[in-house]
Amino acid sequence: MPKFYLRMEGVNLSSFILDTDDLSTVRGGSLLLLDSIHWIKDELKSPTLKPVTTGASSGMFEFEATNPEAAEAVRDTVQKRLKDDPNFKHATFVVDVVEAAEDFVTDRERLIALNRFRQMHSPTVAVPTQNADISKTACVIDRRRPGTKKIDLPEKPSSWVSESVAVRRDWGKEKKQSFYQEQTEMQINREFANDFAELTEDKSRGNLRHKMAVIYLDGNGFGKLQNELCRTQDDQERFDETIRGYRREMLKALIRKMESEPEGWFTSDAEKKFRLETLLWGGDEIVWVVPAWQGWRALAFFYKQSQEWNFEGRPLRHAGGLVFCHHNAPIQQIKKLAYALAELAKKKDREQNFFAYEVLESFDHIGRDLEDYRRERSPEGNIQAMILSGEEMENTLEQAGPIIEQLASRRLHKMVRRILHDRQPISATEQEGMEEGLDAIGRAKLAAITDRLGGLEARWLHLAALQDYLV
Repeated sequence: MPKFYLRMEGVNLSSFILDTDDLSTVRGGSLLLLDSIHWIKDELKSPTLKPVTTGASSGMFEFEATNPEAAEAVRDTVQKRLKDDPNFKHATFVVDVVEAAEDFVTDRERLIALNRFRQMHSPTVAVPTQNADISKTACVIDRRRPGTKKIDLPEKPSSWVSESVAVRRDWGKEKKQSFYQEQTEMQINREFANDFAELTEDKSRGNLRHKMAVIYLDGNGFGKLQNELCRTQDDQERFDETIRGYRREMLKALIRKMESEPEGWFTSDAEKKFRLETLLWGGDEIVWVVPAWQGWRALAFFYKQSQEWNFEGRPLRHAGGLVFCHHNAPIQQIKKLAYALAELAKKKDREQNFFAYEVLESFDHIGRDLEDYRRERSPEGNIQAMILSGEEMENTLEQAGPIIEQLASRRLHKMVRRILHDRQPISATEQEGMEEGLDAIGRAKLAAITDRLGGLEARWLHLAALQDYLV
């Protein structure tokens, strides 16, 4: 029988993942899309859908049908089952099929184009079939759908929420612990922190108590790489399995590291839960949330683990965005900022592992043009000096910690004001004055990381911004 390809994708994420700051709802929406790809494969018994490539919210499958009309019927069946399922009906999916031709790349691109076209003709939010038995108020979490179900929230019992939120919250809470076992195929006996407050609670951390680090990672040019190297279905399947294998081993190594180095990774209560939250996993993207004191270390760990990743001899690099903020900061805004920082890192060099970070003591700059904001906070407006190498993170941590402990905080911040507000070149005498508080080892370490931190002036800006996070 003729071979066909089917591609499905969860779209309009702003109405399913990015519409609330409730952690369980965000996690549930993300994991629902991830699970939908595998659910439909298992749900549809005939014809057999064989995965070709799968991501965080999309999947391409191979199947056989007698003719194009029969293949279109398969498409209709998949669309209907997604729409009718009580869990997945709250997301919007696009599904399309094409008959396999001799050119796999053309088939793949046709499917993506058909998905995009269908998305442009579909509602941006899943519309409930009926609104009977609803409350007279909007959902207390998403503020946009009618409240249809009462649930007990930690801060507000008997709250009206929408059916969409209720489903996503339940899914997020249920999958909270099982996600890591499913992805790593490990037996994990320790639980993970339930919310950002628990994840960041540690009175011994001083002013880092209840602060977190949001990490966004995105593959550099993975789409272009697939276009060049994945010319057949077998190539695409090998690429997919390569990425999944690398990520599985990296996550397993991270969990083993947390277990073997519990200082800072376990919650301070009697249960000793892992301090790790995964908000996005799949495709070429990852979003992690960890305590602020582990943010630099977690990102450095990823870059160290992924340094040798490659496909057909071509390196697999990642751009990163790292945001340090308070645990009750609006998570969707913080995720968007982390994404924007990674885009800046890509502009510096897509062939290397670069990342950009921000330390948020307030949210005054959110809504401003990010590049303008960072230009104001860079030496001589050179924003490239504030974008760093991921592969140097671990060495920078080892060198910078002792330096920060020896530097006088008041003198360091005075130097920052001199660089950013006076906009005058720093003289050799001033540079030497900053080093007076360092011993010989400290001076040697400072010299070793100067180039890694963007030069003579940028290094002071980095050390001042990160003085709480690198010690």
